[in-house]
Amino acid sequence: MIISFIISFIIGQTVIAQPSFFYPEVVNRSVSINQSLGVKIEAKSAIVYNIGTNAILSEKNPNQILSIASLTKLMTALVVVEKQPDMNSWVEIKEEDDAEESKINIHKGDRVMLKDLLKASLVKSANNATKAMARAVFGDLKTATTKMNEKCNELDLKNTHFFDVTGLDPANHSTAKDLIKIFSTVQKNKELHDILVKSEDNINIAGPEGNKRVERLKSTNKLLNSFLSFKGAKTGSLDEAGYCFVGEINDKSNNNDIMVVLLGSPTDEARFQDAKSLFWWGLKTVQNNKEY
Repeated sequence: MIISFIISFIIGQTVIAQPSFFYPEVVNRSVSINQSLGVKIEAKSAIVYNIGTNAILSEKNPNQILSIASLTKLMTALVVVEKQPDMNSWVEIKEEDDAEESKINIHKGDRVMLKDLLKASLVKSANNATKAMARAVFGDLKTATTKMNEKCNELDLKNTHFFDVTGLDPANHSTAKDLIKIFSTVQKNKELHDILVKSEDNINIAGPEGNKRVERLKSTNKLLNSFLSFKGAKTGSLDEAGYCFVGEINDKSNNNDIMVVLLGSPTDEARFQDAKSLFWWGLKTVQNNKEY
C-alpha cells in the first residue's frame, strides 16, 4: 500500500503550489526553497503547514472562501472554554437543543455535564450537544455566535464569519489559511487538545427520573488509528461545503509537527485520502529538506 502511495505522488500532476512562508510578518529568517513535486488532490482548497518553522509547505487556493460545516465547532468550543465556565456543572437539555444529525441520544429533561457536551461536540461532532453547550454558557445561541465572530476579529480572521454554532448553516465560511490560525489557537488550549486527539470516549447522561446511562462516542476522524501520529483533528461535512478536515500530526523521528487543512473534498473517502497524501508528503518534505 505504501509503495503504491508513493508512486501516486510521482505520477500525479502538480496541483499544489510550491512551499512558501505562512504569515511572513512573524518570520524573521529566510530559507532557500527547492523545487518539489506537489500532490494530486480532489479538495477545492488545501494547506500543508510546518508548525515548527511557521512555513507553508504547499497550498491550493488557500484564500478561497468556502463553507466549513462542522469545523465551525472548533470556534464554538474555543469561546466556550475561554469563558471559563464550571465544566463539571450539569446542563438540563431543552427541546430547542434538538438538531439534525450528527447528534447524541439526549432529549428534553436529560442532564449532561458541560465537559461531556464539549466532548460530544468535538469527538462525535454532535450538533445537539453543541447547541446545548453554547446555550448553557452564553444564555442563547445568538450571543454565542456573536462571541465567535468577536474572536475572529481578535485573531484577525478577515475571511471567516459564523452564523450558527454547529456548522449546519452553510453560510458559515472561512479559508484554509484562516483555519490554520483557528486550529493553532485551539491546539494551545490543553483541554481542547486532549479531546481532539481522542478516537473514542464515554459520556454520562442522567434521565429526568434520575436514571443514568453511558453513551459511547466515536471520533469522526477515520485516520486516528492509522500509521499517522495525530495530535488532534476535526472533520466537517455538509452538502454545500463538501467534506472538510483539519488535523495535526507529529513526526516522531525528528519531532516535527505538520498541520493539514482541506476544504471541499467531493467525498468522505477523497477527504481522508487527500489528508493521508498531504501528511505523508509534508513529512517527507520536512525530513528531506531540514530548512523547511
